[in-house]
Amino acid sequence: MKTLKRTLAMVLALAMVLTAMGVTVVSAASYSDTQGHWAESYINTWSDNGVIQGDGGYFRPDDAITRAEVAQVTQNVISYVNKAANTFTDVSASDWYADAILKLAAAGALTGNGDGTMSPNNYMTREEAMTMLARAYGLTVENSQAGITQYADYQNISDYATGYVGAMTAESYVGGYEDGTIRPKDYISRAEFVKILDNMIKLYITEPGSYGSQYVGGLVMIKTGGVTLSGIIAKGMVVSPQVNGDVTIMGSQVSGNIINLSSTANVTSNSGNVVSPNASSNPNVIINGNNGGSNSGGGTSANTVTVKFYYGDNYGTVKTKSVTKGKKLSQSAIPTPKESNWDGLWYTSKAAAEKCSGTTFDPSVSAVNKNYNLYAGHISSSDLTDVEIAVGNKTDYVNVYVGDTLTAANLAPAAAKNYVSYQWYRASESHGTGEKISGATKSSYTATEADKGKYLKVVVTGDGNKYNGTIYDVSSLVLAKDAPSVYPERVTVSYGNDASTTLTLSEGMNVIGVADESGKMLNAEQYTYNQETGKLTISKDYFAGLTDGLSAFTIIVSEDAVYNPMFMVSITGGPTAGPVPTEEPEPTATVNPSEPTEGPTEEPVATASPEPTEGPTEEPVVTASPEPTVGPTEEPVVTESPEPTEGPTEEPVVTESPEPTEGPTEEPVVTASPEPTEGPTEEPVVTSSPEPTEGPTDEPVATATASPIPFGRSYLWSCNQ
Repeated sequence: MKTLKRTLAMVLALAMVLTAMGVTVVSAASYSDTQGHWAESYINTWSDNGVIQGDGGYFRPDDAITRAEVAQVTQNVISYVNKAANTFTDVSASDWYADAILKLAAAGALTGNGDGTMSPNNYMTREEAMTMLARAYGLTVENSQAGITQYADYQNISDYATGYVGAMTAESYVGGYEDGTIRPKDYISRAEFVKILDNMIKLYITEPGSYGSQYVGGLVMIKTGGVTLSGIIAKGMVVSPQVNGDVTIMGSQVSGNIINLSSTANVTSNSGNVVSPNASSNPNVIINGNNGGSNSGGGTSANTVTVKFYYGDNYGTVKTKSVTKGKKLSQSAIPTPKESNWDGLWYTSKAAAEKCSGTTFDPSVSAVNKNYNLYAGHISSSDLTDVEIAVGNKTDYVNVYVGDTLTAANLAPAAAKNYVSYQWYRASESHGTGEKISGATKSSYTATEADKGKYLKVVVTGDGNKYNGTIYDVSSLVLAKDAPSVYPERVTVSYGNDASTTLTLSEGMNVIGVADESGKMLNAEQYTYNQETGKLTISKDYFAGLTDGLSAFTIIVSEDAVYNPMFMVSITGGPTAGPVPTEEPEPTATVNPSEPTEGPTEEPVATASPEPTEGPTEEPVVTASPEPTVGPTEEPVVTESPEPTEGPTEEPVVTESPEPTEGPTEEPVVTASPEPTEGPTEEPVVTSSPEPTEGPTDEPVATATASPIPFGRSYLWSCNQ
């Protein structure tokens, strides 16, 4: 998103890594954001199993989950052993998720984008999650339409995911929505992913022993040797690649496959005791694995399927390759188009290939489970249109801190990513060009101390051949590393409710105040801050009368803007139109003086201002339109005025002038007004001026005036222009 940004310091999977390293993290019972949530029990179950963990007291159940986080959770459950060589250009060996991604890639559970990238920080869609889980747990994919045609939007399911979504829904591991849709392209939330995991695995065995006489209903996950299963009724069983020892299954009913992913486990099953209700169509199989290698966990029939590759002029060249269903094609078996404008990808439809936008499929990376027609993407020279800065893995971040990694994300067109160059800048103003950061020429950049108090800007330039133009995005102000953290940085509240967040302040810091987008400080009735708990609340009274939309607040803790973070509030259910102003009067027409005439003229009518009192009054200080007094005054200095006449003329119009007071004063300087004459003059027309009173009065008080945020410009954010 281009309006308001945020950074997520808490990464679910990172906490899981910390757990594995022996670092203590918050237990399920301590999550402050899951109590009363519909997925609370599932989150608690898998937190207690050590598979998922939150951090800092939060789990963020409704946040979308990334591909990297899904990989880490799945690796925690299955514990693959073999690791693939890293061929992904966007996965570094030092990344916290690298081990999990490469192990799932070796197992064939997680594949890349077909262009050498994995996009680990992208959110995972529902169809991607179902595909990965079905592969990981060895579900049998038979009829690609099975289990999906009942959904109103089943045609939105990508070709590669059709069979896997069908398998997951057929087993009731995943269901649709009340409106009859499956929403395959929607991002899946953390809570939803944990719920699917809980739907699938109904018995999670991590200790040796005997288990029996129970209806499981889903899958049995076995993580250790020395296990005996007797009288178990389940849909399937999976033996982890880490298992070393005996796994004995007897007297059990398993309707699916018994998948042994370990080369060091001795899995035995008495065929007379293992009964399958669907033996004729889906016999029980013990599939011996190779420590989670990509050839294990298939369980599908050995039918042959074909892949047709279309390329060349008007897609007139066709190459057909045959492959065993469930297997991959070798890279050498895939043709290489000679066209100079080939984007390196194969699309599942001709229309998508012509636009270089749509569903792609790489049969050397993903197993082929049905017949495919694939079309080479043809790039036509086009302009770059969009790019967004992401902090961590979020483009809707709010605050940026020293040490955060910023990435140029969501480049459009997406196929341009191999034909652009990057340059990062630091600027003092969000709209400024800034100075070029030496060596910062990659798609990602980590903010340093030199960037503190600056805005970071990424400029993306096309190669001038296939992609033209330059686009950019600008971050929010880079805060000090020890600036207060805000969680959540963005909340959505219904109209008529308070909006709250929690601050973590360094020692010695305290909240001085809160400013809105205009810089106006909120008063004591509009916000509260509990120093003991760190809870900051914007009162519902502040939002009264506001329309639906986003409000930005700067939390002031220091005169130095690099310590003042932002908090965003999205209001829903409010009025659809803005409030009617009550403090400012409607503007009225003003009367400019015309050419002066001889002799006295008629007194002009004053607007929204009563006649001043008789006698000399003290002239207020005004800008560009002074108010004369009744009686003799000192001659004012004038410029560009008409020639004076012998008689009195009208005084110039004065708009929004302050209230006059008694007593003679020196006439102020007037610009572009007619020169007064020697005799008495008429009173000027006054618009919306306060009512004069008899006798001396105080200086007029300005009302409804917004002042800028006093400490820097941390309230600003930026977007692409």
